[in-house]
Formats: sequence, C-alpha cells, structure tokens
Amino acid sequence: LDCPGFDSYAWSNGSSSASIQVTGGIYSVTVTDSNGCVGSDTASPALGMVHTLASQLSVGPNPTKDVVCITNLPRDEAVALRVLTNSGVEVRRSNAEGTSPQIDLSGLPNGHYFLQIRSDHSFVSVGIIKLK
Repeated sequence: LDCPGFDSYAWSNGSSSASIQVTGGIYSVTVTDSNGCVGSDTASPALGMVHTLASQLSVGPNPTKDVVCITNLPRDEAVALRVLTNSGVEVRRSNAEGTSPQIDLSGLPNGHYFLQIRSDHSFVSVGIIKLK
C-alpha cells in the first residue's frame, strides 16, 4: 500500500514509511502533513491487484487548488472515484470516464482528503491536500 506526500506515517503494522508491503488482511494508516493536519484511512487490499493499480496510476497535482487528474487507469474495468474528508464523510463521487479522468475539488474547503479509486479487482486510497 502506498500513501505518498505526508510528513509522518503510522501504519497498523508498526511501519512509519510512506508505503508498506501487504500479505492480506486489513491495514490502516494515520498520516500527518507539514501543517500538522492528521488524516487516516483503512484498506483491505485484494492481493496481486492493489500493487498493479497503485503502480500504474498517477494522481496530481497534489497539493491542488481545484482539479485532480488521474492517469493510467485500467481500460477494461469500471472505476469508481470517491473523495472523503478526514472523518470519512463522502464529499464527491463519480464514475471514471476513460483512462485519464479528473475530479473537481473546487468549492471544498482547504484540507486533507482521501481519493479512493476502486476498480472491479482493486482499490487504492490516495491522500490529497486541497489549497486555495
């Protein structure tokens, strides 16, 4: 699992790095950015698929002022996008159109969000920082 872009990490397996190798099960991470904002997320990865999706896609710009671009999504799978607050409240949802969709965060307050990207066989959660 990969969660780049933060100053500190606390994974449920005891790791403090930006990414961990998983062997199945449920994993959680708490992250802190340079402003002291804290966020957390939990994932139960489908082994073999999570690394494929995570290693091929790109999300940016991060930090962002409004629009986040996601590139290199699978061509042959339906992909759902969700944006959640630190407390887990869904604030945006869409189905990805094509291999390079965008999600608009304008209108949301500054802060830390989680972009969840879910395909038929994999799931990735990426921390996004929204700035004005």
